[in-house]
Amino acid sequence: MTPEQDPREGLLACKLISSERVGNQQALGRFVLEPVEGSFAPFQGGQACPVVCEENGNWKSRWFAVASDPGNLKRREFLVGDPSGAGDTGLFSLPIGGPVWVGDAVGSFTLDRSECQHVVLLATGTGVAPYRAMLEEIAERAANQKAVPSTVVLVYGARSAQELAFLEEFSDLVSRQPFRFIFLPCVSGSEEGPPEIARGRATDIAATLLGLPPNEESDGKDRPLQFPQNFQVETLRGVLPEDDTSIFLCGSPEMIDGFETRCEDSARKEHLIFDRWW
Repeated sequence: MTPEQDPREGLLACKLISSERVGNQQALGRFVLEPVEGSFAPFQGGQACPVVCEENGNWKSRWFAVASDPGNLKRREFLVGDPSGAGDTGLFSLPIGGPVWVGDAVGSFTLDRSECQHVVLLATGTGVAPYRAMLEEIAERAANQKAVPSTVVLVYGARSAQELAFLEEFSDLVSRQPFRFIFLPCVSGSEEGPPEIARGRATDIAATLLGLPPNEESDGKDRPLQFPQNFQVETLRGVLPEDDTSIFLCGSPEMIDGFETRCEDSARKEHLIFDRWW
């Protein structure tokens, strides 16, 4: 491999310091990296960076959204899913201490895109990763008496409760309330889950909160939506006005396209924020 072809060129040499499967899911993992020397470059919550490691004797580069606190330049955390379901390549196969190279985080999927007082963060699957960094950033701003959104709502969906990552961290934010934060995890699968988790597709849950029409394509195919006990849907909808609520979307292209279409006849479409980089 010539130097021009080496994807590690210009990247920061790092090592894997933590590898953890989410809910015992073989193909869903949390990975924490540290620089061998020096520090990571500053970044904004919502940005992504290239990560290079060995796969089958070759250096392979993948882009992942950074899930860790933007204020910590000594660690980078990523939430990674393996589409094959095997969970045996790339970061999944790397031993603790194993070598990995990381580039600077870039991208415009950041809080600066929002000019609204209220923010809804809608995520499916690993799309929740950039929101964890955003929430840390908002908490840091609040701690320093800087301007933050009046309301932040995270609607986060997966097929099963075992596939929901960062539950402890998000629940801690709910308990501490460094800013007005509402967390609504939801699962679309058929198995029973904890009562604090909503039942139904994340897009349908978010649409209900925002007063958007039901999804005709799934009407009758999915069971009725079920919100946690004592969750005040109407009350929350009343503090998310159409003209002052940004809606961030992060997940599969199908989820983003579907939700954008759903907002077609609503003023909320003007306040959708997403990037198509898949």
